[in-house]
This record gives sequence, structure tokens and C-alpha cells, in this order.
Amino acid sequence: TFKGFEEERPGRITLTVSCIAGSYKLVQEICDVLTPGVLLYLEMLPRFPLGSVPDESVRLHFEDFISNIHSATVGQATFDDFSFYNGELIFYINGFIHIWITKRGGFSSVRYNKSRPRLTRAVPPKTSKKSSFKKRATRKKKSS
Repeated sequence: TFKGFEEERPGRITLTVSCIAGSYKLVQEICDVLTPGVLLYLEMLPRFPLGSVPDESVRLHFEDFISNIHSATVGQATFDDFSFYNGELIFYINGFIHIWITKRGGFSSVRYNKSRPRLTRAVPPKTSKKSSFKKRATRKKKSS
């Protein structure tokens, strides 16, 4: 008795990994070690739920994804007279959000409120600009 639909929509999850150290070289080494490990971990993830309602009539999953590194930056920062180096790795997880929606008896194909009156457009009278244009064009032909 349940009817519904399922669709896939493109989606992206952005993951930011930050590294902090006292030397520039150490931050670079940490980022060099982390990058392949994080990419491997992201590629091995199974599909994961994004949300659902208690009666399981609506479910969202993120799956069919591929991961890549978008950017890697290393810079210097200062906080309360303390100087340090920070590295930032940004990963993109591009995939699809799978939407599954059901309802007992299905959904109505009408998207507006049925109790609200429908607005109708006034139909113009038979004499339109097209007919008045024809009259002018025939007058010009007769005069020439």
C-alpha cells in the first residue's frame, strides 16, 4: 500500500584537515603523510546515511562517490604573540545523494492546494492587433 519515488541527486562533501606545528618542514611532512592515508580512507568508505525519519518513509544516503584532494596550503599564523605554522588539506567527496520517499497510498501529482481557488486568465476579444494590422496593410496597398 506504500507508493513513492527514489532519485539520485549530485552532491559534494568537503572535508578540511588542519595540521599545526612549530616548524614549516614539520607541517609539510605531516601533510605529506596524511594526504594518501586520508584519500585511501575516503575511497574505502561504504555508503553512509545522511538522515531519515522515524517511520523510515524518508531516507537519504550518500553513495557512488569518488574522493580527491582539492587544495593543500601551508602558512604561518600568530595567536597571542605565539607564532606557528599551519597546513590545510581540503578534500572533495563527489557523489550522489540517494533520496527514497514513500507514503501510504502514494502522492498526489498536483502540487497546489486544492482548496484555494484557481486563477483564470481573461481571454481577449476577437479583435486583436493582428486583425487591425491587416486592415492597415490593406489600406496602404490601396493607396499606392
